Amino acid sequence: MGLLDQVFNTINPSEIDDFKSAINKHQGPAQTNRFAVIMTPPTQSLFNLDLDNILGRVINGDRFGFEDFINDPRDVGILCETCSLPGRRIQTIDYSSNQDWWTTQIPTSYNTEPVSFSFHLTNDYYIKKFFDRWIGSVISQTNYLLSHDDTYKTDVIIQQLNKENRPIYGVKLRAAFPVEVSAVALDNNATDQTQKLSVQIAYEDFEVQGGVASTITGVKNTIFGAIRRLI
Repeated sequence: MGLLDQVFNTINPSEIDDFKSAINKHQGPAQTNRFAVIMTPPTQSLFNLDLDNILGRVINGDRFGFEDFINDPRDVGILCETCSLPGRRIQTIDYSSNQDWWTTQIPTSYNTEPVSFSFHLTNDYYIKKFFDRWIGSVISQTNYLLSHDDTYKTDVIIQQLNKENRPIYGVKLRAAFPVEVSAVALDNNATDQTQKLSVQIAYEDFEVQGGVASTITGVKNTIFGAIRRLI
């Protein structure tokens, strides 16, 4: 192989070994099913205050321990089936001067879109009640007044994990809140299907974080969120 061929092959790798080498150099491929979600809205209490569920379990004779009185913030992430890392789109306007024979695009601003989440529903409807309380805190269902930001906005963390379940990339959705909680379909013919809930979360902006920073942010949000809800 001549020098020119070597240079061309370096710039335009075409062999499978080159592809494998590039993947291995960057710690392997990222996997879709390795992710974590951390959200503790202002409406979430550290203690399980679902008295109907507690009473129902007692009547049914179900085993009920101390841990059942605690709302574990990790449950929301565990029950999350799908979500996405948000993107960002720059808005532009077309511009051309009198001397130009062509137009060019000039950036003016950027916008973001709500992030969609899908959750598994359990027989206590934990996730449904979780988001019912949250979205209900945005606008009062009695007087229809908008609530103060502190009562319904919070940061939401989404992390891409590696095979060791350690964050390698993360985003923090700043001042996030639900804008849509989907209807739950009931169907006599769907005998082998489980219930799921779709939720759309809006936010003011998002902040990209590295693995270490995202880990720290996730821990702070979980711990401080729990402490704040005790006060």
